Amino acid sequence: MARPILVAAAVAVCLALCCTAFAQCPTDDGAIIARYQLDELEGLVAHDDVGGHDGTLVNGPVWDPDGGDLCGGGALLLDGLDDYVDLPTGAWDDFGPDESFCVSCCFCAPAVLPGQPHIIGRYHPSYDGGMMSILYGVDFETGPDYPGHVAFSFRTDHGGAATYVVSTEVYAPGVWHSVCAVRDRTNDEFRLYVDGELAAPPHPDTFPGDQGLTQSHFVIGRCGESGQGYFEGEVDRVVIWRGLGPCPAEPASWGAVKALYR
Repeated sequence: MARPILVAAAVAVCLALCCTAFAQCPTDDGAIIARYQLDELEGLVAHDDVGGHDGTLVNGPVWDPDGGDLCGGGALLLDGLDDYVDLPTGAWDDFGPDESFCVSCCFCAPAVLPGQPHIIGRYHPSYDGGMMSILYGVDFETGPDYPGHVAFSFRTDHGGAATYVVSTEVYAPGVWHSVCAVRDRTNDEFRLYVDGELAAPPHPDTFPGDQGLTQSHFVIGRCGESGQGYFEGEVDRVVIWRGLGPCPAEPASWGAVKALYR
């Protein structure tokens, strides 16, 4: 009987805190493969209004019709305990091994979160490891911690250590933020944008082209079948692009990304 109380309390906290939009919503420029507006009012389906790769709500995320301060419409509230959205592999199946991609999302957390809370993540079932994630906070087991930082992590199904691109700044809770994570195969680098700004220096991409796309799972709100890194807060408008999406083609022109936001 405690779960409804926890969810109701989380809704109240996030509605009280997540009332300011410092960022802007990314435009729809580029070749979109999947787009989850997360504006549904009820039900257990998160609709992909571009590719039809609909997701399934697991363990009771709550639709918040008033939560989409950044992109309009509503948002999805996650409790940070055990709920998430399971998305089909089809959103990734038609990527070529050497293609660039961009993943974006908007989020609002009620507080700086401990551990490695995954706003979105892609993981490989054979070793339950994260292959592509956007996180609000990073807790390295053998190194420094970065609470309140936004991060983009990546590795392929070949295993090995993941690459992390971690923002140089801390991003305040209680407000909406927009994130774009890019794998740029032309320049062989990873880039992370937060609120329309390059959030960290570009990181070299030394991974082989094969990403294990057809074997991986894509989720909103956690990473891994073992229940790693649940995210607490609201998430809105998750988009997957082929290519660079709304982000600039040349790393040196990162400031132009603001002009591609509305």
